Amino acid sequence: MGITIDGLARRYGAFAALERVSLDIADGEFVALLGPSGSGKTTLLRILAGLDDPDEGRVRRDGEDLLALDARERHVGLVFQHYALFAHMTVADNVAFGLRVRPRSQRPARREIAARVAELLKRVQLEGYERRYPAQLSGGQRQRVALARALAIEPSLLLLDEPFGALDAQVRVALRGWLRDLQRSLGLTTVLVTHDQEEALEMADRVVVMNRGRIEQIGTPAQIYREPATPFVHDFIGRSNRLDGYVEHGRLLLSGYALQGELPMMLDDRAVSAWLRPEQVTLAPRGEAGWPARITRLQVAGSAVRVALTLAGQGAQIEAEWSEEEVSRHALAEGSAVTVQLRTLTLFAEGREPSRHVFRPRHDTMVPLTQAAGATVDIGPWLHRKL
Repeated sequence: MGITIDGLARRYGAFAALERVSLDIADGEFVALLGPSGSGKTTLLRILAGLDDPDEGRVRRDGEDLLALDARERHVGLVFQHYALFAHMTVADNVAFGLRVRPRSQRPARREIAARVAELLKRVQLEGYERRYPAQLSGGQRQRVALARALAIEPSLLLLDEPFGALDAQVRVALRGWLRDLQRSLGLTTVLVTHDQEEALEMADRVVVMNRGRIEQIGTPAQIYREPATPFVHDFIGRSNRLDGYVEHGRLLLSGYALQGELPMMLDDRAVSAWLRPEQVTLAPRGEAGWPARITRLQVAGSAVRVALTLAGQGAQIEAEWSEEEVSRHALAEGSAVTVQLRTLTLFAEGREPSRHVFRPRHDTMVPLTQAAGATVDIGPWLHRKL
């Protein structure tokens, strides 16, 4: 069932947990609400579950006013970080709980409940565990029981609140793939709350990045990573480098150098922040121009090597990520002088709503500011921060 969230606001005294949040969730879609603590993602989940009420706004499910329904009438399955299983009940009894507490007129027959429990335990790969108690299960098994219990009531909406937060890394990775496959097979509309960006990017059809009660960006995992809409998203998702710059006479003045490339007129004579991922910092091919730099640290991380660099000019610090084979082939070590190219920079103009522009510098025309004809060398505090 499709869900339309329109202008939700929730305040706790002077604190705005949600500020007029709007979002459409398609039938059968897996959406991840991603953000730091205090971003509003859990508040939004609680409102969908009927555990909290908004101060403003509407939520509709296929045209029906969801907020007008009691939590028990919303057909919502909810799974928490801490499994909330009944310790004195067996696995089978825990899964059956939601069915057995229904009013007599809506309660399935015992045989139907037993069949439903058996089906769900098979689906979550816990056949043969019916008579065990939660204390006899691993953390991953307990979370699968909690999920089976949520699915037992045949919800139209599944809400997951940090469901893997209490599990170790290896179990989390295994359960993510398993749950994603299960969700697809059921075609169940699902909303996941998480602060783990890897979890959100791996599992979701779309990711909703939240910050301070507002939505910063909505997009597919690839869009969120490759085309961040705001400086916050670029900084929060993945690893990023930031350099402060200034656009003047159609050139980007950045860390002591003037760079040419395609720049819109609206950016001229404005301060900008320039962002790029470590993988966008590459070694210049032999014979090509680039940015003189010095390696200050090499750190092997699996098959990749994280490289800390100090750029020539104003000594800006950035991070690159290269392969072990590349590092070995060039005999690179801490202290090595290298020439790098900043392949793609994402520019955000400061002083207003972020205006995003992708800039690909022409390294063959880059010159130090002291040699840049017409460049204003001393144009304000931006020069003395990082340029």
